[in-house]
Amino acid sequence: MRGVTASPYNLPLTITIVGQARAVCQMNYEVSGSAKESSNSGEASECAPKANSSIKNLKPSPTSPRVPTTIFSSESFVLAAGSVLFRTHPITHALQVCLIYHTKRKTYILPKGRKDQNESMEVTAIRETYEETGYPCRLFSCTMPTRAPPPGQNLHPSKVLMADNLVEPFAVEVRQLKCGSLKNVWWFLSWVTENDVERVVGTHASSAEEAYESAFYDVAEALEIMRGSNHFAPILEKAVALVQATLDSKVVQSE
Repeated sequence: MRGVTASPYNLPLTITIVGQARAVCQMNYEVSGSAKESSNSGEASECAPKANSSIKNLKPSPTSPRVPTTIFSSESFVLAAGSVLFRTHPITHALQVCLIYHTKRKTYILPKGRKDQNESMEVTAIRETYEETGYPCRLFSCTMPTRAPPPGQNLHPSKVLMADNLVEPFAVEVRQLKCGSLKNVWWFLSWVTENDVERVVGTHASSAEEAYESAFYDVAEALEIMRGSNHFAPILEKAVALVQATLDSKVVQSE
């Protein structure tokens, strides 16, 4: 098990990393009393005004699911997306990853943000990555384990396949906010449009409000920076492993 965190409202979030193939996120929670608004400004802005009236635990019935199920209405969840941005160094050709330094919090983060209305999660991931890093980018297709069936084929929900050329999320982050709302972040892989592309000045990342500084680091250095520092570390580790394996496979196929 990677780790366990709990909110003040008896809403534990358990994240379990299963083997090398996949990550399984399990949420088990009981709502005790009414959820209160968070005093944390970062979470309060993503919380519903009255979350206690929006979250309902389903009682067992002949037509209810066989597993614990909670329904969140639209005002009680936040959808967000981000990506881990890669490139190869224009001169050394070393694999690099882009990290953002939050100058106010004095910590390194990965680009992500909330989905706009009527925006797909894929578009959100690329838009937020560009805005927060300043680097034009696109989704990166890679080989990864998935439970999604191939088009037109039936697949048991528990069956895991290794599929090539996927541009789907490689991880999903599920977070219970202090107010009781749910935040769901889809993580994608991305690549700069050109390995020597320069950072664009004037994007969201350069605003005084965000106070972000972005730069590319060799993957070993990036992993060392992130290791043990925050919840982004396992996301970065998984992304690097997937991208490196995909690139190695392409080299072997070309030989």
